Amino acid sequence: MIRKCLAVGIILLFVGVTIAPSINFNTVKASYDDDLVEVTTQACGIQGYGNTTVKLTKEQYQNLEQYLMKFRARLNQTSTRDEAVPIFKDAVVELDNYGLLPKGMSVEQIQRLIIRNVVQKQKISRILDTSVRDNNIFCFIAGSSSGNVKETVFQPLRNKIIYNMFPWIFDPSLEILFNVYTLGLISLNFNPIKIGCLIYYGYHFIDHMTGIDETYYSEGNVWTMGLFGQKSWDGSMIGSLGLKVPFHLGIGPTSSAFYCGAIGFTGISLLLHNQERFYLGFALSVDINSN
Repeated sequence: MIRKCLAVGIILLFVGVTIAPSINFNTVKASYDDDLVEVTTQACGIQGYGNTTVKLTKEQYQNLEQYLMKFRARLNQTSTRDEAVPIFKDAVVELDNYGLLPKGMSVEQIQRLIIRNVVQKQKISRILDTSVRDNNIFCFIAGSSSGNVKETVFQPLRNKIIYNMFPWIFDPSLEILFNVYTLGLISLNFNPIKIGCLIYYGYHFIDHMTGIDETYYSEGNVWTMGLFGQKSWDGSMIGSLGLKVPFHLGIGPTSSAFYCGAIGFTGISLLLHNQERFYLGFALSVDINSN
């Protein structure tokens, strides 16, 4: 009964800020010409900050790519949250050196947002059932994706709260996810500016006219460090959180359904050359299948 009351309270709280559910494909693109490479940074799960687009020389862009590779290598060598903290702090400083922080955000703001979230969430982890360990919760997250922009999609959480809140609440198999989600919002004081976003990995496409019925996987890698230690996924990935959202393309009898792999993500995302995306931050829950 308490759980249902909390759920209703959350629903009522966000009615005023929720908009029609949608999957907003990223329309910004990283361009590459003979002299300069354009890179765009976005704030994810944090309202009120604009995109930043910078043009880097080829040498600067290559140095950025090399740094991101070293960043991922350092994370793979960590075994505790404390080891990950300075690596994330350094990454924010490095991105700032390239002018690649979201418009209006400082180094200190981003560092505090990501690191404080991880510390605060792990303090309340004692009241959760931690027997399910296929996923990770209250965690640092860093990842990259490549290929079709639809294969890894970021969606503001406020766009989805009303859309399918009730299945989260009353499906017993999703109880631990509901607990994570509810406690995460409580610890954020129900602040609609920082309620995070969803990350979808992979989608299912159906065209009833041609008979096409295919599942497309997200290609890339995801690293996390949270309540369940270090967990990572690599290669072809599909979201496993059970929050599959339908999306009608509106062109003929076609439809797609996207597979959620992370909830409550707050952080920054870089759109690089060839539609590759790099992102880092904090997530309430992450669960992905990879092969």
